[in-house]
Amino acid sequence: MIRMLLLGLVVVIATLGGSYAAMQIPQGAQTAKEDPSEKTEIVKIDPISVPVVRGGKIQGYVIGRYAFSAPASEVRKDKDTLILFVSEAIFMSVYNEEDLDFAALKIVEVDKLIERILTKVNARIARPMISQIYVESLNFLAHDAVRCQQTK
Repeated sequence: MIRMLLLGLVVVIATLGGSYAAMQIPQGAQTAKEDPSEKTEIVKIDPISVPVVRGGKIQGYVIGRYAFSAPASEVRKDKDTLILFVSEAIFMSVYNEEDLDFAALKIVEVDKLIERILTKVNARIARPMISQIYVESLNFLAHDAVRCQQTK
């Protein structure tokens, strides 16, 4: 009976000691203190519609939903300006690139498109502020499929 009580007491003390030691030993994820300036924030952009003009005619429209990530402090200061720069870079990348022919049934390399957009927007801002561009959806709408066209 005394052995059982001593064994129980040893088990309780070992459990409490192990719990205390586990609380005192720093964990790997908790030791790295995050600097608030390094946090990024993801900002969604309203859908952007870009006309595809080839051979002097509108073939259709590329309609896309995008988002980007930037430092949270910069987003809080100039969110509207960042949205404007990213939207402009998206429009120019889709509009000016001859390789992007959405009317032809071929695969569009979205990774290269994102790289072009990212390069243009960071060059326009004059520093690498935008860290990533995300494509939520990318659709092509043929010019003939657009409703509300005036008939002559």
